[in-house]
Amino acid sequence: MLKLLRFPLLGTRLALKIVFLWLFFGMLGGLIPANTATPYATGTTDVLLVGGKIHYDILLPADPQTRRTLRFTQPAGIPTDHPGVEWFLIGWGAEQFYTSAGTYADVKAGDVLRAITGDNAVLRVDALGELHENAAIRRLSLTHVQYNSLLASISNSFSRDTFGKAQVLDHPGFTQSDRFFHAKGHFSALRTCNVWLGDQLRNAGVRFGVWTPTTWSFGLSLKEHQGV
Repeated sequence: MLKLLRFPLLGTRLALKIVFLWLFFGMLGGLIPANTATPYATGTTDVLLVGGKIHYDILLPADPQTRRTLRFTQPAGIPTDHPGVEWFLIGWGAEQFYTSAGTYADVKAGDVLRAITGDNAVLRVDALGELHENAAIRRLSLTHVQYNSLLASISNSFSRDTFGKAQVLDHPGFTQSDRFFHAKGHFSALRTCNVWLGDQLRNAGVRFGVWTPTTWSFGLSLKEHQGV
């Protein structure tokens, strides 16, 4: 009987060690910076970072440049030219998990397992008006050069057909103004939504942690390297 019990115990211990190492290296990844050079500021554009329990979204200001960049999402129903839009929300995640429901309570265990082991990536785009006060919102100021690079990197994350058209998921979304799009790459425990967003900031030349798989490590990197 004792021999039979060893195998589940060993499996549990191994799983706990893997989780511990994942969290530990996530912390280190948040503390170790990329893009250590100080950028030459020629004006700034503010973006907002909105954190939840396990996921960060980025909010882009609905200025003329952003509206032009995201206009390719308009055929899918994103109101990029609507005058009431003040922010565009962009989020990246695992297809089955991200699109399963609007609340964590509705997420199934199978969706979580598939996300951890690997799933197709999707992008969620939403158009927002005036924002309500939210303690989880962090403001990050980018130079114009950094913001141009950020827009290019995010735009390049969309999967497109041979005609350059963004590929929309057959999914109703969570609001009247959002849609899901197929994205490049795959989601896994090593490349989470927070890792993707960290990639976008690093691609823009922002000083940020080299690997931020959790909201905690992402927030740690923001505080350590950006002071926000």
